[in-house]
Amino acid sequence: MATNVPPLRPPSEPTSSAAPDGGTTSLTALVAGIVNDAQVLFKHQAALLKHDVRQDLRETKEGLTSVAVGGIIAALGAVLLGFMLVHLLFWLVPAVPLWGWFGIVGGAVAVVGVILLYAGIRRFTEMQPLPDTTVEALRENLRWTTRPSTSTTR
Repeated sequence: MATNVPPLRPPSEPTSSAAPDGGTTSLTALVAGIVNDAQVLFKHQAALLKHDVRQDLRETKEGLTSVAVGGIIAALGAVLLGFMLVHLLFWLVPAVPLWGWFGIVGGAVAVVGVILLYAGIRRFTEMQPLPDTTVEALRENLRWTTRPSTSTTR
C-alpha cells in the first residue's frame, strides 16, 4: 500500500563511528547513536502513517463520490418505479383507493430502507480507518524505547 512514500533525509551524522584513535566507541556514543536511529525510525514511520492515511482518505473520497452519484440516480429510478407500481396496483385492484396503495408501497419501501440503513451503519462501525501494520509498528517501537531492556524473544 505504501509504495510512493517520499524518502526522508538520512541522518546528518553517522550513528556509529569508530573513535579517531582507531579504538571502539564509547558507551555514550553508542547510546546516542541508538537514540538517533530511534528518532529517524520514528520519523520514517510517521511519514509512512501519514502517507497511508492520505491514501486511504483519497480512496474513500473516490468511493464515496461514486456511491453518492449512483445513489442519487438509483433513488430517482426507485421513485419512478414506485409511482409505476402504485398506479399498476390501483389499476389491478381499483377497490383500494390510490392513497391506500401509496401507503402500502411506501411502508414496504421504508422497511427495506431501514434494514439497509442498519446494515450500513453496522458495517461502518466495524471499519478501522487506520492502517493496522503501520500503527502496530509505531506501538512496538514506542514500547521498545520506553522499556529497552525487556526482550520479546526468550
